Order: sequence, then C-alpha cells, then structure tokens
Amino acid sequence: MIILLSLLTLHSSVSGDFPYTWRCNTTASACTRQLKVDDESFTPPSKCKLECVSTAKEDKGAPSATRVLWPRPKEVSGNSGQASAVNMRDLSYNGNTQNNVGASELDDLVEDLKLKYSHSDADVELNFSFDVENGTLIDFTDTADESYELTISTDEEGNVNAKVKAASYFGAHHGVETLSQLALSDTVDNRTYIVNSIKIVDSPYYSWRGLSLDTSRNYISTPVIKKILDGLAAAKMNTLHWHLSDSHSFPFVSKTVPKMSEYGAYLPDKTYTPETVKDIVTYAKVNG
Repeated sequence: MIILLSLLTLHSSVSGDFPYTWRCNTTASACTRQLKVDDESFTPPSKCKLECVSTAKEDKGAPSATRVLWPRPKEVSGNSGQASAVNMRDLSYNGNTQNNVGASELDDLVEDLKLKYSHSDADVELNFSFDVENGTLIDFTDTADESYELTISTDEEGNVNAKVKAASYFGAHHGVETLSQLALSDTVDNRTYIVNSIKIVDSPYYSWRGLSLDTSRNYISTPVIKKILDGLAAAKMNTLHWHLSDSHSFPFVSKTVPKMSEYGAYLPDKTYTPETVKDIVTYAKVNG
C-alpha cells in the first residue's frame, strides 16, 4: 500500500502578500476574515477583536477589549479602542510592596504572564509595575480589600506601560488577571496584542464568591483540583468549599485514625495525605 501525504506549510507570520484581513462587524460584534481590498493593510484577528466596537444596545458602543473582561469591572475609562503588538518575552517589571512582603509571589505572577505569551515578537516594549500598599500574603478573610486599579498608557516612544495599584496582594492578583485578559495572542502573525490605553477601577460586588467541590462522591486528583483553582482565580472568585469526605467515602489519610481512609477510601491511591491538603491550601492562597 502506498500512502501519499500532502502537507501545507503554515508560516509563523504572514507577509504583506497575505490576501486576507479581519474586519469588525459592529452589528454582530465579531471579526470576520475577508479578502483585502486594493492597498488595504493587514489586520490580524486578535487586534481586530480588541478594537472591534459593538453597536448592540446592551454594549453601548464598547470596544471588545472591555466586553471580554470577566467579571465586568466596575469602572472603565480612557479606552483608546486601539491595540498594540508588544514584546512579552522581554517584559520589564518593577514591583513596589510594603517591606517587599509577598513580592516573590507577585514576581511569580509576572513570570506566568511572560510564559503565557513567550512566543510573541514585536519591537514595542511592555513595562509593568506594581504598587501594593500591603503585599503581605496573609490568610484570606471575607474582609480582605480586593480592590485594584489598572492603568495602561503609551509613551512618546510608542512603548506600552501598565501599572497595577492595589491595597493588598489579592487585589494585585486580580489586577494581573485583568491585564492578561486585555492581551490576546495571535497565531496568524505570531504576535501578542494588548489594549494600549485604558484605566480600570474595580472591586468585588460580593465578599464571598465561591465554588463547592465534592471529592467524597467523586475522587478528583490534585492536578485537576489545581486546574479548578486556576479557573476560580481567572474569574476572580475567592472561596473553594472543599467537601472532602462523607458517608460515601473517606479519602483523607488521617494520622490519628488511619483506618478511616484504609477502609473508607474508594481505592488506596484515591486519597489525600495531610501534605497534599496543605499543598492545595497553599496553592489556593497564592491564587487569591
């Protein structure tokens, strides 16, 4: 038997000869690929999505950049409706926290942001800074101040500057999450685009925003629980109600009563040790 394979080579970036561009359909509030007309310049889909303005009544003419934010921030102003391609790999960072407490965790947030867009390539620099009144990574309470202010501006040289000002580590975490939502990675021209001018002032409407997770009826592995925590952090939720055990199973390995998990877990490998629980709790705290 002879098998013939025909492979289409996809370049990491497009040239000026690329026949298509993406245009905003303001009525549908979406970008569609269309053939370029005459000397029309190329607009990649991510840039189009960030700049596309909706004429729908419920959107009140807001650019997609603000409509894609979840949850919706309380106050948005100074939105230029324009996006710039930025170099995320060489993102410069300056942190200012009280006594540098919690600084290492904030550093990790920035490194995660750089890793997420590590393939991006552009001449425009993105300069990022924190100003956190109290960066102490303390045990979270329902009275914690989670407010933040995110300001993005463009300087005279065309570089983009982003600053998160927050009252606590948790507010700073939310600010970084909002910043990541204002950036889109484009696979067509291999660049990352970010809104180049906007100011967002935000704080939660509700002090308790959580999810209940039942691992007594259905065992969930530690990596999956951490993925769930990542999702909660992305949605700026702050509580995980972990229903660890019940009459269905007892998956917690108790050092005081070890036979509870020995006889009560579904299987010997479907258990949580005290070390595992501590690791998950720490992971949850760092992620807000």
